[in-house]
Amino acid sequence: MPEIPDRRPLTYWVTLAVVSLLFTSVQIRYSQDRGRLARTPTGDDISYFIDAIHRLDDVYAHGLHQIVPNYLQKRPHSPFSTYLAFTGYAIFGIKD
Repeated sequence: MPEIPDRRPLTYWVTLAVVSLLFTSVQIRYSQDRGRLARTPTGDDISYFIDAIHRLDDVYAHGLHQIVPNYLQKRPHSPFSTYLAFTGYAIFGIKD
């Protein structure tokens, strides 16, 4: 017997999206007031930001296909933090 696909109404998905956005905005606001976003970046964070900027400059200079060879040649101290900053800079730009 074939399975019947789950067909939830549009209001379910809209409600889920609104609740998710509200939860996320509350968490970001709390972090701005009392969490990591309330403090200036520490030494480790700054090194990840600088590494991400250098890697983004390499991508701009040599192309996107250089991400893997660049990673293998110069391994980051924290790949997650470096590439998270890299992605943020690539999407939103570098702001002072």
